[in-house]
Amino acid sequence: MRNLHIVKKAVVSFTADDWQLYDKTPASVVSALNKTLQAALNTDGATPSYVSRAMDPVLDKYAKYGAADSEGYATVEQAARAFFKQ
Repeated sequence: MRNLHIVKKAVVSFTADDWQLYDKTPASVVSALNKTLQAALNTDGATPSYVSRAMDPVLDKYAKYGAADSEGYATVEQAARAFFKQ
């Protein structure tokens, strides 16, 4: 249909448990992970591999909270797969 633009937008509000982070992870870490993932998913022309690459630095930055463990990467992969499947 002409002049109809459908825009898909991700809103990420994962908890520390969703990210499977260590106990007592600061809320600021969870917020940074969510904001970065949301921005990556909503980037024009993004792909699942782009999202993974965009998340690497922030996952590494918060490795001491468990973000760079396999669970953090799995959360990113699952979110990207779900977003791009739609």
